[in-house]
Parts: sequence; C-alpha cells; structure tokens
Amino acid sequence: MSSQNLALRLLVLLGVLLLIKVSIAIVGNYSLYFPPNFEQGFLDGRAQTFVGLYRLAFYGHIVVGPICMAIGTVQLTPWSRRTAKLHRGLGRLQLLLILLVLSPSGTIMAWHSYAGWIAGFGFLSLAIATTWCALQGWRTALVRRYDDHARWMLRCSILLCSAILLRIIGGATEFMHWDAEASYRVAAWSSWVVPLLVFELIERHWHLCRHAK
Repeated sequence: MSSQNLALRLLVLLGVLLLIKVSIAIVGNYSLYFPPNFEQGFLDGRAQTFVGLYRLAFYGHIVVGPICMAIGTVQLTPWSRRTAKLHRGLGRLQLLLILLVLSPSGTIMAWHSYAGWIAGFGFLSLAIATTWCALQGWRTALVRRYDDHARWMLRCSILLCSAILLRIIGGATEFMHWDAEASYRVAAWSSWVVPLLVFELIERHWHLCRHAK
C-alpha cells in the first residue's frame, strides 16, 4: 500500500471516529427531550413553538435521523454491497424513512428555525436536496446504473451527516464567542453545502483523471 493511500485511509478513519464521537454526544443530549427541557439544549426558549405538528416533527426527526445516518454508513461498506438482499432491504427502509419522516419533519421545523428565515431556508433546502438525492439513488438502482446509484447515495449520506457538522460548527463558534444567530445562519448552509461542494470537486477531479488516461 502506498503512503498516499495509507494517509487517505487514516484520514477517513479519523473522520469516521469524529463522526461517531459527535453522534454519541448528540444522542446523549436526548435526555433533555424526554420530557422536553425548555431551559437547555436545542429546546431552550422553544416552549411556545413546541406544540402540535412541530412537536411531532421534532420527535420524528431526532429519532429517525440517527437511524438514517447509521443505515447510510452501513450501506457504504463493501460488506453491505456484497450482501445484495440486505443492501436492498436497508436501502428501501432508508428511502421510506427519508420520504415519510425525515424530510417532512425537517421541512416543518425549518419554518420555525432559530435565527430567522435565512437559516430556515437553509434547512428547507437541505430537506429538498436530501429527498432529491435519495430519489435519484433509488431511480438509478432500478435501471441498474450502479455507479451513478453509488454516487447519489454518497451525496445523500453527506447531506444526512450535516446534522453532525452543524453541531461541530456550533460548538466551535460558541467556543470563539461569535454572534449566536449569525453563526447559526452560516452553519445552516455551510454544514451541507460545503461538504457537498467538496465531494463534487473531488468527483470532477477523478472523472477528469479517468478520461485523461
């Protein structure tokens, strides 16, 4: 194995470990939501908003979100792709959870987003983009365009993991004492636009390299 490939694998491993650590920290805060605590965490100051459809959307989102991320991580492993029946079953489950719960609940919550309409539009765009990538992944699998399917589902996983990056950005900006509302607006967009853009640039670079050979 070349030193470049080894460095890349180590970088990916560190990234996965960081994602796992932050995911555990996020789930660890769920004790603030059962029952809801309106003085700490995400629900701080949201007592008036936390009623009716928003309440249902919130709980659906925080329960289904980690499940979709976990499925996406498993689906990207070589072991899952070698087990066709499991891969298809998990893929269908993930698609249904995204279409029926995750994206609709994210859309509802976006309308009541902290820091106003700019952040809300960012989260609404994220819900739409996640739905689109999941549907494109399903469509390309149906017509057996498996390379395209893999790329669309990788995009979908990147968008799903934006919840983790959002917390990382939030923690960093809080540590640096940046303005909370302005930072949240930036994080609402950068948590998914930036990693998706990086992926597209890398994908474009690999595409050009393959055709240059």
